[in-house]
Amino acid sequence: MYCWGNTINGELGLGGIEENYILSPEEIVNFESINNIKSVACGNNHTLAVTEDGQLYACGSNDFGQLGHDGCRTKLQKIPGVESLVMTSVACGEAHSMALNEWGQLYTWGSDACGQLGLETDEGIQYKPKIVKTLASMLLVQISCGYKHCMALTNHGELYTWGSNEFGQLGLGLGPGNVSKPTLVTSLVGLPISFIACGGYHSFVVSKSGAVFGWGKNDFGQLGINSQTSLSSPTQLKTIRTVKVKYIAGGEDFSVFLTYDGGVFTCGAGMYGQLGHGSFSNEIVPRKVLELMGSTVTQVTCGRRHTLTLVPSKGRVYSFGLGSVGQLGTKSSINSNTPQLVLGPWLSPSGTSMIETNKQYVVKSIYAGGDQCFVRVTHKSLDIYPDDYRIIQESSQIWTVKLSDVINLSTILPENPVDQERMSFVEIVMSSLSCLNGSFLMLNDIHYTCTENNHGIDFDLAALCFDAISHVRNTSLSDLILTSLASAVDSLSLPSPDVESLRFYLTLPMYHEFKNITNATILQVPYAEALLNLSSIDSNTIEFWISSMPVVYFNTLLMVYKNVFIDQLNTNTNSTEQKCWDKALVVAASMLAKLNKLNSNLNGHQVKKGQLKVPYTSFYIPQLSDKIDIPSDYMKWIRADNNGIKYQDFYFCNYPFLFNAEAKTILLQVDQKVQMQQAMQAAATRAFTQMLFLDVNQPNLANQFIELNVSRNNLVVDTIRELSLYTQHDYKKPLKVKFIDEEAEDAGGVRKEFFILLIKEILDPKFGMFVNYEDTNMIWFNDSSFEDVTMYYLIGLMCGLAIYNFIIIDLPFPVALYKKLLNEPITLQDFKDLDPMVGISFEELLAYSKPDLDEVFNLTFEITREVYGEIQTIPLKPDGANIIVDQNNK
Repeated sequence: MYCWGNTINGELGLGGIEENYILSPEEIVNFESINNIKSVACGNNHTLAVTEDGQLYACGSNDFGQLGHDGCRTKLQKIPGVESLVMTSVACGEAHSMALNEWGQLYTWGSDACGQLGLETDEGIQYKPKIVKTLASMLLVQISCGYKHCMALTNHGELYTWGSNEFGQLGLGLGPGNVSKPTLVTSLVGLPISFIACGGYHSFVVSKSGAVFGWGKNDFGQLGINSQTSLSSPTQLKTIRTVKVKYIAGGEDFSVFLTYDGGVFTCGAGMYGQLGHGSFSNEIVPRKVLELMGSTVTQVTCGRRHTLTLVPSKGRVYSFGLGSVGQLGTKSSINSNTPQLVLGPWLSPSGTSMIETNKQYVVKSIYAGGDQCFVRVTHKSLDIYPDDYRIIQESSQIWTVKLSDVINLSTILPENPVDQERMSFVEIVMSSLSCLNGSFLMLNDIHYTCTENNHGIDFDLAALCFDAISHVRNTSLSDLILTSLASAVDSLSLPSPDVESLRFYLTLPMYHEFKNITNATILQVPYAEALLNLSSIDSNTIEFWISSMPVVYFNTLLMVYKNVFIDQLNTNTNSTEQKCWDKALVVAASMLAKLNKLNSNLNGHQVKKGQLKVPYTSFYIPQLSDKIDIPSDYMKWIRADNNGIKYQDFYFCNYPFLFNAEAKTILLQVDQKVQMQQAMQAAATRAFTQMLFLDVNQPNLANQFIELNVSRNNLVVDTIRELSLYTQHDYKKPLKVKFIDEEAEDAGGVRKEFFILLIKEILDPKFGMFVNYEDTNMIWFNDSSFEDVTMYYLIGLMCGLAIYNFIIIDLPFPVALYKKLLNEPITLQDFKDLDPMVGISFEELLAYSKPDLDEVFNLTFEITREVYGEIQTIPLKPDGANIIVDQNNK
């Protein structure tokens, strides 16, 4: 191992030497386990090292007991009292130390002035490593220290912080200045955290898909959020969402980001050149270090005010920033604002070194802190590749659902006892939103930059995992999976910190028990409630994700909530006067409304208007007309709508897409009666007003009915004459028909006969208003008709009056007419429904792929047809007669 920089306090571990500052890398030779060092951490004036066999060593300042031993300060000395523990990682604050053992338990010692040891005592200084009891029952996978604050990440994906909160660096919001008890950062619950890092007074986390959240001191822009306002809650760095950050190092007042492709970005204080941008100015947005472009950087580390980077392809370490005590390793004590080569005796891949040496060393890893630096080297002959800080070790990652693990669970026999380790794994992973959101990710970097366009989930993998879960035969395991996932669903009620936290919404419906409505209270209902209560941005994302899913997935979601709805309908219908429906039914109805919106995709993302993901009939619930009093519900709904008076909060009429034709017929009948009643009342009121003002020139206004006196011989003309006496307002009144010279009273039969005769007359070919298609017995509009447009208006009016008065009439129009009324696109199939012969010819034309199409079909852009016995040729476009139909224009 090589070191350089400040060693006034012995922090380089070189022993009792005269020099206070080492200006270029010097080898440490006085340490017996030098070849066995696993990792190094640097505080402001002290250094910790952990060996491969888990032993702790420390050197440097011991003013606050941060060394954990009272031996020689200038050499790495073993820390007593923890020799029996196998330590795996270490971290240093300004004057305190942390170490994590193989069981994920945390030990702290040193200064506790701000509660940064997490021991919840008032002692101020702790001289020996002591376990942090609050976290003792948890398995920690990562630790990090700022000057006076600490962070720890659990295998559940929970982040705990404690210590000084002077600048909000704990991420707990505005609260006490010091927090001595490790406290959960609730605003990040659900985020699958991949990496945690502290600067002097600020903090960062990186998610599995590259979202970076920062908080704490920001006087110099070190949070990279394009401002200089300090933050007490985690805030996403939208500025670098797309660069795929993998690793972060924090200096006193600046930050360094290492990306997936080996790029380096820096921001914050730059007065000593520590940002490497060729200037001494501060940067409030992370900016790429251009001097390192073209090189793949795999390691970055920060001291107080300087930065080190490693470019393994060149075998070179570069430094920039404060150099006053030699911490840049350039043999001088000058600051540098661009990357400088550290003059170390290690070799490049080609075998050359910056200084003359007979050693065959290559760089393994780099460390910095305070004003000191360390480089661990290996012998070239061992062919050990340098560490890559972009590749996070599996042991330091939160737990996730893995296919091999769940297949393992499915092999356990029903009667066999399950070991505690497996039960613990299931409980942790299946109940943690963070773990679940970090599971089933696409390979490599495809899941990065998670957005509404990229959820990053490998659905084939998720399907295999949930299939394996469905085959778990051991009841204690399957019950634990269910209760754990239900616990995760409960956590959905918390605000989601990022798009990545929404992945569980997509994967949970793949769980087989989600289809079981007996779980409604613990799975489907709380899931839907959380989904329906999402912020508009998150809601849009989920809607888009669900819209883009295969039809079978969408159908499953639809059937689940239909079944919940029907089950509630069956169990809650005690009487027809049901006033208060269970929450489950209301939530299921709202969820079905959301799915109905997505089906026709009103936000216009995925499906064109008119194309449905599943048929609209899929939403019908036939039981509605049996189980509820539709007329009563409609009347309450219409009154509430008109008067703002609410009899109840839930009306089935708010969900018309659930009603089948039978239920809608009932609605139409009720509505017709209401409207007729209102029209009659309005007429009576007008009659009374007329009497008062003796206005006898408007007899129809006072009449409570539409009365048509028509003759059978002149039915169409008489009907037009009679209807012209009424205005649009009168059409809502009940209809009475009297045939001239006939005594029959209109009790409904006369009306029906009138409509049948009238429609038959209007559709008669003698009027020439419609063209009849013999193959299908359907009709379409005749564009060569001599009839006035009033006649077409009359037909429309007749249809409206017939429907309004509940008279069934035969209108042999194709579906295309109704599609046009609904403004939906017409397809070739619609044309075939009207004229199959021509439709099939069109299909043949489209399907013909040979180049001789124009010779075979011999078509131009014109059509020939018979109009009133005369053959007419009509061009379909300008000069259509001279344009041949070919493969390019067909």
